[in-house]
Amino acid sequence: DKEFKENIRKAKEAGLPVGVYLFSYQNNEEDLKTVLNQLFEALDGEQLELPIVFDWEDFWDFQDYKMSFQDLNHLYDVFEEEVTSRGYKSMLYSSKYYLQTVWTHNDEHPIWLAQYTDWPSYTGDYQICQLTDSGWIDGIDTYVDLDIMFEMP
Repeated sequence: DKEFKENIRKAKEAGLPVGVYLFSYQNNEEDLKTVLNQLFEALDGEQLELPIVFDWEDFWDFQDYKMSFQDLNHLYDVFEEEVTSRGYKSMLYSSKYYLQTVWTHNDEHPIWLAQYTDWPSYTGDYQICQLTDSGWIDGIDTYVDLDIMFEMP
């Protein structure tokens, strides 16, 4: 995001709590750490009120990566360790299906649930829920995600 710093500044000026969402394509620990180091460099010590969120959704190419679900869960563990070692909170973003079939230890990680229904049926704990990716907000000329934040750890 070329406007990364400016967006954080303006959000804070508006009184909004700020976090970072990382859409990750990395399929190994080294590449993930490289991307995280770039993120920490860009943050340059910036205080965040909300977590740094890990979103890995490249399941269509999963077999090409020659990964197991255990490998993927390990990547989140690496992400969480790197983020918390820098003094930030971490969070996992995922759909109900993948929370139930791929991700382990969901009761130990703060969760941002994506479930596009009138009301989520996921029975685990979650702090944020994305209800749609086709919301509309005046002043924005494209569809936006609409989320509800219930509480933060």
